[in-house]
Amino acid sequence: MISQKQFQKMAAAFVFLFFTISTAVLAQAPQPTASPSVTKADEMSPGLIVLTGFEGDVKIASAKNPVGITPSAGAKLQKGDIILTGADGTASLAFSNGSVLQVQNSSKFSIEEYLQKPWDFDEAAFKKLDKEPTSSQTKLKLDYGDVICNVKKLSAASEMSVSTPLGVAGIRGTTFKLTVRINANGAPQRA
Repeated sequence: MISQKQFQKMAAAFVFLFFTISTAVLAQAPQPTASPSVTKADEMSPGLIVLTGFEGDVKIASAKNPVGITPSAGAKLQKGDIILTGADGTASLAFSNGSVLQVQNSSKFSIEEYLQKPWDFDEAAFKKLDKEPTSSQTKLKLDYGDVICNVKKLSAASEMSVSTPLGVAGIRGTTFKLTVRINANGAPQRA
C-alpha cells in the first residue's frame, strides 16, 4: 500500500511531467501567422440610396451645403446627406437592402452611414425582397419631425439604428414611425 506522502510525491511528479511534455509539444506546433484584421465594415462599400420621389418643399443639404438644393427624383443620396422637408414637403427613400423610408413634413433627417456587402442588384428582385439580400450597416438620424420606415428583416451580421436627440432605436426589421418634436427654444420635448 502507498502512503499518503508517497502518493503526494507521485502526484506532484505526474503534474510536473504533464506540464513539461505539454509545453514541449506546444512549442513545436506550428504557430498561426498573423493576418490582417478584417471587420464587417471592411467587406462593405457604400450602399445605394435613391430618392424615389418627393412633394412640396424638400431640400438635400450636406456639410458643404447646409442650405441645401432642390433635388430631382432618382437622385442618389450618400453618407452626410441631410433631407430637409418644409411644412408641405415629403420625401421617399429606397435603400438597396430593401428598406424604404418616408420623411414627413417639417423634418430634418440625416444619413450618417450606409454600408452594404456588394450584391448583384436587380430591380425586379429588389421589389420582391422580404429580407435584405446582403448584410449592411446603417446609421440614420432624425433631429426633428417624423419618419415612417419599412425595414426588411435584417441578417444577423447587420446593424441599423436611428438616433434622435432623446435616444437611439436599434432596428432588426419592422414597420415603424418615429417622431421627434421640438419646443419653441429648439429643444426636443418628450411626449
